[in-house]
Amino acid sequence: SIAVKGDGNDCTYWLSTPLDLTAGQTYMVRFLRKNSETNGGCGVTGLVSCNVDIPLTGSQWTPAQYVFSVPNSLENRNFRLGQWHAKATVQYANLRIVPVQPIYNKENGVELGDGESIVENEYIFSPEFGGTGRNFSRPLLYNTANFNTNRWVFGKDAKVVYKFNVNGKQQLSANLSAIVNYHVNGVLKAAASNDNENWLPVGEQDGKGELKVNLPKSLFPTDTIYISLTSETSRKTDAKDSDPGSFQINMLSYKAALAGPPTGMKGSTHFVEILDKDNDVIVSVDSLGDMLPGGDNTIFLDVDNRSDRKLTFTPRVVIDYVKGGKSTSGQATFHCMPGRRRKIRLTYSISATGPFTLRVDFGGDSKFRMSTVTTANCCRTTATPSGGLPPAGKSTRNAGFQAYQARRSASAPHEMKRRPHSSSSRPKTI
Repeated sequence: SIAVKGDGNDCTYWLSTPLDLTAGQTYMVRFLRKNSETNGGCGVTGLVSCNVDIPLTGSQWTPAQYVFSVPNSLENRNFRLGQWHAKATVQYANLRIVPVQPIYNKENGVELGDGESIVENEYIFSPEFGGTGRNFSRPLLYNTANFNTNRWVFGKDAKVVYKFNVNGKQQLSANLSAIVNYHVNGVLKAAASNDNENWLPVGEQDGKGELKVNLPKSLFPTDTIYISLTSETSRKTDAKDSDPGSFQINMLSYKAALAGPPTGMKGSTHFVEILDKDNDVIVSVDSLGDMLPGGDNTIFLDVDNRSDRKLTFTPRVVIDYVKGGKSTSGQATFHCMPGRRRKIRLTYSISATGPFTLRVDFGGDSKFRMSTVTTANCCRTTATPSGGLPPAGKSTRNAGFQAYQARRSASAPHEMKRRPHSSSSRPKTI
């Protein structure tokens, strides 16, 4: 295990050597943590360029996990485990960083992820930066900005690009909104394109507040819109010290009017970890089903037999509930001829509420196994326009942690005394 000690006014952390991670790839971070008694503060975890603050939970080992997307920059790929302003000793153990595959909700040829929806003839993208996926979302195309818990952090040369495409549905018009919750200098510049080559400036925000613009009519109608968010500042972000940057964005919204008949759809994203690969069998996940009690719980897989022999599979679906209990759904036997592909349909049932993991074991002639990332999210962070506490009526279970988030968002680098725990070792990466 790793232990870091804080005096209540500093930030200390263990720092790995740079990790060999793939730009744009989504990874899951999983670990255990515990701490001695403290009246405040939080844990600091994650890549230097993608920090995630977590609540301190007490003297018992408690699991934590979240997903992040690796920036398209080679800088700041060291990993940290530490504390911020906690008068306590914080310990971490069993750190794992593994690649995961996002699986989106699909209906009638349309694919939408978390934060996306269609309401009648309007497409809406409003990501929850404090959710499981953190800086990741289906429309995210490119990123060199830093990220901290529930907000983008912009410094010199920072850029975030989103690609909005609703699987063939034409967009007739659109508007963009971005809230700058923290600002010390620099200008947020927004641009739009329908081909990712020719860009039109659409708005600027110099200071705290909301950038809200209607996109130029000349971009429409179109199947795809690209949105670029960049910073005009000479101040380079020193992410190693949790530098709050020149400015931050903690809320974002894109809305587009769609052609065609009105529909309704809510997106979702689940993340799948491949537990065991099989070089003879290439498996693609088309859908995981509703993953809800009483829902359409059907998994659709595309199986490619790369071997020179007929393969037989005896799959099963296992549901492990976090609160205890397990259910197993046996499936029919499947065959796949050499050099051929086929679709496989697996059904399962959810018999209880609460978080769980779903695992698929192929069995038979294949060792392929995969598992979803648990639906529990112990590190969720609520974002508000002020960067402070949740609005009235919302959960305040981690109100103390939320208050520290508000302070963290506005802390200048010189206010934090950093004592890195240097280490040449690195977290286990699989």
